[in-house]
Amino acid sequence: MTTSWNAASTPSRHRTHRTHRTPRITRTVTAAVLTAAVGLLAACGSGDNGIDGDVTVDHAYGQTALPSDPDTVVSLSPGYTDAMLQLGEQPAAVTGFAGFPSAVMPWEDGKLSVAPDGPTRALQMMNPSDVPMEKIAEVAPEAVLASSMVTDRSMYDELTKIAPTVPALVDGKLDVWQDQTRVVGRMYGREDDADRLIADTEQHVRDVGAAHPGLAGKTVAVALYGGPDNIQVVTDPEDPTMKTLSLLGLSVPEQLKGLGGGEGGVQGKLSLENVDQLDADIIILGSMGDATPLTDSPLWSSLPAVKQHRVAELDAAGVTAFRVPTALSVPWSIDTLAPVLDTF
Repeated sequence: MTTSWNAASTPSRHRTHRTHRTPRITRTVTAAVLTAAVGLLAACGSGDNGIDGDVTVDHAYGQTALPSDPDTVVSLSPGYTDAMLQLGEQPAAVTGFAGFPSAVMPWEDGKLSVAPDGPTRALQMMNPSDVPMEKIAEVAPEAVLASSMVTDRSMYDELTKIAPTVPALVDGKLDVWQDQTRVVGRMYGREDDADRLIADTEQHVRDVGAAHPGLAGKTVAVALYGGPDNIQVVTDPEDPTMKTLSLLGLSVPEQLKGLGGGEGGVQGKLSLENVDQLDADIIILGSMGDATPLTDSPLWSSLPAVKQHRVAELDAAGVTAFRVPTALSVPWSIDTLAPVLDTF
């Protein structure tokens, strides 16, 4: 199966960063986080390109008024970066992590142009707490789309001194790429295009599921190997990874639901001694290094999915695509499962 994915059917705008514009003063209002999903993206006016006024976004720390139709945006989240790219915008700066020094992921190749003197510069980060404040300030952004890279209130307050900043939309939860795409759509007065992009991306996954009707009702175990005593497992049906896989007809195995002890946004944790709990129709195994202590273990070899060659092993890029789904990475990640999906 090959990826046959096109961006939303709107022409890209070749933008020139208007350096004469002064970054707007941050305007944040402390308020209770809205729990209803509709409250996440409460509208503050709409229209086409060139809209006037600000766009208010509710988030974990209150509210932020983003400038409308900004030229210079720093994105610290792949979800925001890819939404901008698919809607024809180039961020002024994006994050580059260990293992991806260019800051360009495989699914962004040909869409994101990163260079010291190019339209987008890379801000290197070795870990999520290593937000390069000085480098961000040098960009003089009009807005910072930070998502969960903002790990606490003090970091958020520091970023808001640079520009209006959007942290995680809901406290304690990973942002959903659909919500991030809607934020970008509203910021650029392109709500309809954003909604169309979301619908088309989700439909791509549904189409793959429809082409493999045997997937309906099957289970999938998503595990990230970090060591013999640190096998992180996705157990929440509402997890962003599972929300994507559910469009294929897949679900979390019952024995994994409610499993605790996870870290970094992953809900559960296993060790080699109880890896038999990964019993599922499909296993997606991610690792940033050598996972042979797991894959050589007798319990792993005894799993039905392993015996039936229904295991998708992910490298660092694959892990990122599945754990941080975006408008660009979702089709790419689903298509990488083709060898496993084709067994159904």
